[in-house]
Amino acid sequence: MVEGKLLSIVVPTKNRYQYLKYLIELVAGFHSDEVELVIQDNSDDNTDFASYLKSLEYNFIRYDHIRGQIPMSINSDKAILNSTGEFVCFLGDDDGVTKYIIACAKWMKKNGIEAIKSSTIDYYWPDIIQYTSFTGSIIYLDPREELLKVLKKGITDRGYMPLVYHSIVRRDVLDEVYKKAGSFFPGNSPDISNAVALSLVVHKYAFIDFPLAFSGWSVFHGGGVHANGKKGHPEINEIPWFRPNAEFNWDNKVPRIAAGALIWADSAITSLKCMGEERLYNKINYLKMYASFVLNNPDYVSKVYDVCSNHIMLHVDVCLLEFKRIMDALIRRIGWVTGIKNRPTLEKNIDSTVQASYFLELIGDKVPCAIKN
Repeated sequence: MVEGKLLSIVVPTKNRYQYLKYLIELVAGFHSDEVELVIQDNSDDNTDFASYLKSLEYNFIRYDHIRGQIPMSINSDKAILNSTGEFVCFLGDDDGVTKYIIACAKWMKKNGIEAIKSSTIDYYWPDIIQYTSFTGSIIYLDPREELLKVLKKGITDRGYMPLVYHSIVRRDVLDEVYKKAGSFFPGNSPDISNAVALSLVVHKYAFIDFPLAFSGWSVFHGGGVHANGKKGHPEINEIPWFRPNAEFNWDNKVPRIAAGALIWADSAITSLKCMGEERLYNKINYLKMYASFVLNNPDYVSKVYDVCSNHIMLHVDVCLLEFKRIMDALIRRIGWVTGIKNRPTLEKNIDSTVQASYFLELIGDKVPCAIKN
């Protein structure tokens, strides 16, 4: 590896320069020679953007372009392979970070931390940011235990597993995943497959309740699963950014539907297989996976029947899950009203990720946190 930076912010992108330009401006505002922005571009035509980059004359940008459709996971792999940082943060082109990400990487290096995950923050293009007040607290977690929690819930979310997406991971740990699985992102969905793989190799891991990175929700958020314009979910073989032969490699216990939740489930299981952890298959609660999907997609219940033999228990679990969601929502509202639980804050008139980062830094400057010391 080329002698590199402290931190690489890596960004795979395709045909979304309108958002990427804001991210470039954001990182430029850090004025740091310890950070590089690695752009891995799979856009159809990069002529104008290449000229734009040349006009900027920034020396912190590493740029590579590959023409022609390639899987999202491969474009993501190439982004990390082209980076040089001791630590890596993976972003989408419509996402953002704050200045604290540099201090956090230094804190991780000093304390031997392999991975961190930070507070969930959402920026809804073009003008709203949503967050919950930050405490600055640091909680150490067991990655394998967090993985088991996700499997027992039927892989319906990422839980608190470590991941490189919107987080920071030490490069040598990522390299260990690549060595075992042949990819940093073994499944079709980069985020969940990376999280599962890292949970099997990371040892020292922390959650930090502080604004480090945030998710951008733009028109094209989510990889374009519904980009074909068809009603309902597309077929597995209709997703252009999947890995080759995705239809044939799809896990036989996951309903054969290219819905976001099921793409996650298949990707997580693929990651277990590529990491040589098939023995964890029996920890997966498939019934909860099916129930969660049917609750949100009742029209597809016949497809779920194809892989679920216990139809009675499926519908019992759907009813239980619906009841739980109602009760969770009620408890959450009671918590907001009584002040026991912090209500999410919506800040309007934030016109870009650059402004969102600046706004979060104004808040973060007032919150004590060990990474700033």
